[in-house]
Formats: sequence, structure tokens, C-alpha cells
Amino acid sequence: MFRFLLLWLALIPFAHGQAPTQSVGTFAGCYEVTSLSWMPQDGTIKLIPQRFELLTTFRMHSLPRHLEPSFENSWTWSPNGKNNLKIFFNNGLGGFKGKLVASGNGEFVGKLKEWCDSRCGFKKRTGNLHIRSTACESQ
Repeated sequence: MFRFLLLWLALIPFAHGQAPTQSVGTFAGCYEVTSLSWMPQDGTIKLIPQRFELLTTFRMHSLPRHLEPSFENSWTWSPNGKNNLKIFFNNGLGGFKGKLVASGNGEFVGKLKEWCDSRCGFKKRTGNLHIRSTACESQ
């Protein structure tokens, strides 16, 4: 019974789609957006910052860091395998989530999909996001 319990505890991260914690260091750090396009085109979406930092606690924030992070408190990310990560930019009532995959040129590329609570009265938009690792400057 004890062996079964240990095995079950070891597999919990995989059951939730997360890699073991050693993957966290692979992705944690600062990133900049190299390309972001929306379908349908929309210049009003301001939730995705040009630069941001993925923290080892699975939280993230924009760079430069704001004094009052407000909705950034609910931004999260998680590893999703060796070369993939999931990212969530939201404001509490909705936002954008997506899976980014490492590409051959050192970028992470993926699609963001809009989500919202049950009171949405608009079409959900999608975005193509390209990010690359960048140096973290002292803030």
C-alpha cells in the first residue's frame, strides 16, 4: 500500500499536465514578444505586454514591473512537456490562454485563444504569438 501511495504522489504532476519541477528552470526568465497578430484584426487588445517575466512560482508579470500589478496577479504559466509551456493572461473575468512550442530559431510560437465568463457577448478572438528569451534587466 505504501508503494502505491508513493507512486501516486510521484505521478500527480503528470495527471495535471505538468512536467516535474526541474522543467521550471528551463522556462523561467524574461521574454519579449517578437510577433503578435490577431484574428480578426484588433488593435484594442492591450492585455499582452511587449515584455514579461515567467517566475519559478508559475506566476508572471510585465516588464518593466508596475507598482500596482492589479490583474497581473492572476497571470500564470506552467510547463507542458520538455519544449512546451502553457500561458494564461487574464483579468479575472476573461483573457487569453495558449500553448507555446519551442521552434527551431529559439522562439516559442503558439496560438492564444480568448476565454471569458458566461456573460460574453462578443466573438472570441485568437492570436498568433511569437516570443523569445531576453535578458532580465534590474528593475
